[in-house]
Amino acid sequence: MSDTILAIDIGSTKVCAIIAEIDDEGKLQVQGHGIAKSQGIKKGAITNIELASRSIKKAINDAKRIAGSNITSATVSISNAYAKSLNSTGIVNIPHKDISIKEINRVMQTALYNANVPNEYEVVHVLPYNFRVDDQDFIEDPFGMNASRMEVDVNIIMTQKSNLSNLNITNDLSMALHTPLQIAENVKIRHGNLVETSNEVIELPIIGDEENRNGVSLEVVHSVIFARVEEAFMILAKSLDKSALKEQIGAGIILTGGMTKLKGIRELAQSIFPALPVRIGKPREIDGLFDELKDPAFATVIGLLLYKAGEHTQYEIDFQQELLHSKDIRTDDLGDIKIGNTVKETEVKREEKKQKEDAETESDNIIFDDLPDIGADKQNPIKKLTNWAKQLF
Repeated sequence: MSDTILAIDIGSTKVCAIIAEIDDEGKLQVQGHGIAKSQGIKKGAITNIELASRSIKKAINDAKRIAGSNITSATVSISNAYAKSLNSTGIVNIPHKDISIKEINRVMQTALYNANVPNEYEVVHVLPYNFRVDDQDFIEDPFGMNASRMEVDVNIIMTQKSNLSNLNITNDLSMALHTPLQIAENVKIRHGNLVETSNEVIELPIIGDEENRNGVSLEVVHSVIFARVEEAFMILAKSLDKSALKEQIGAGIILTGGMTKLKGIRELAQSIFPALPVRIGKPREIDGLFDELKDPAFATVIGLLLYKAGEHTQYEIDFQQELLHSKDIRTDDLGDIKIGNTVKETEVKREEKKQKEDAETESDNIIFDDLPDIGADKQNPIKKLTNWAKQLF
């Protein structure tokens, strides 16, 4: 039985919603999409829930109008430039020698426990990048192996508990040019350039006095954009140097997202990372994918679909500190461990799911299967977003 999922990318300039169907083999078929101008969202933070809700609902309704199908679950993403990561290690003994999902969960939870996560940060993902079994290193998947000791190296992704925010060239342009944000966004899209400079003068409305216009040289526009993008790459370069990971990324750097539309961005990145290959990444081909979505600006929302279809790392601890994986439930005693979306259900599970879907169809509600009610933790922005999103639908 297939699932119909909704992926929503909430950005500072646009909200994108895509509806797709996942079949029993995990293959995706895009059925509809909607794009709406962001309102009530500044620097990635929701500042006006009512306006943000309108933008999100418009994008979803447009997607539903094209798809013509009922949605069974949704996945939501919000950008966050203040996310950080750190590495940690966990070590456990294997009393029964055979490595099961329980042992993998235990060693990853130990690595998370050992990590020095700052109080102002919340863990979003725990991703393993190396397992060691007894004296054998660089094990990709230890499941089913026989050992007395297991270690894991993990990368922990964290986000600040304060407001979410992202790199905002538009805001810098608005301040430098003394023009409204929407006008600054249009200037960035139309004249964004990191290579060529121009002395051409354009007329822009003034903040607080939109009826009058002020002449602005494109040279100023170029300098503001260049300074902001260069700063971002320099911060990334310093971060890589400190992490000692620079020598391990032989495949190079992939740039994606709406900022890659800036002419010359690959060349600028290459000048800052001369020893690494740099390329622009675009969303992977998916059945039914509209031409409009085959653009780096939509990489996040396409990634949400792929993630929901089970295309994530073999093991992962999510922000609820539960283990996600793609192992078949019949191959191991999992206890209370959460199963990833790629697991094929038994006939009993399928029947339960069908009954649930029939009930949902009658009420035409969206069910956030992967966004449970988290209760009264008011400080966690991800959990606040979860509860707000559930109220929205």
